[in-house]
Amino acid sequence: MAEAGRIEWYDKKLLAIAHDRLVKWLDKSGFRVETAAKRSMRGKGPSAQGTPPGIDTGTLRRSVTHQVNPTKLECRVGSNVPHARIQEMGGTITAKGSKLTIPLNEEAAKMRRNTASLNTVGGLKYVKVGGTGYLVKDTENDDGEFMFVLKDSVTLPPRPYLRPALDKSRGPILQELARMKVLP
Repeated sequence: MAEAGRIEWYDKKLLAIAHDRLVKWLDKSGFRVETAAKRSMRGKGPSAQGTPPGIDTGTLRRSVTHQVNPTKLECRVGSNVPHARIQEMGGTITAKGSKLTIPLNEEAAKMRRNTASLNTVGGLKYVKVGGTGYLVKDTENDDGEFMFVLKDSVTLPPRPYLRPALDKSRGPILQELARMKVLP
């Protein structure tokens, strides 16, 4: 405490205290946005356009994390899985080489998840109907069950989960900053 007529300056110590408090606030804020993003992903399978993605395997939800850079005093929230960006922003996926295999039912979706290549799956045959290719599973009655449609590309609508989480968290984050004592 400064005495009357005397000035004390804490420079590096004071700045270090303020810096540490801001880093803690950034970490808490990042965790808040991360949690909101994860909680927004609900339901099984595809979600409606413009709503957060549903849960298929849970990989996207588990991958959402936050990271604080104390040097730059910034916090990043996001995911490193390949499909994270296209879920958030939407976009077109184009086949590389052959065709994209789009599952038509839950059995096909499980097959796709559990198999590196559909070439190794027995009992699927190629059928063309009205100019569109399909992979059909052999059945006992010879009708076959349509499992996959083959496409050159697919366009996915945005299913934002990070931006809405930030929007939802912005008010509480700013209130916390306003209440916080940066300096002792």
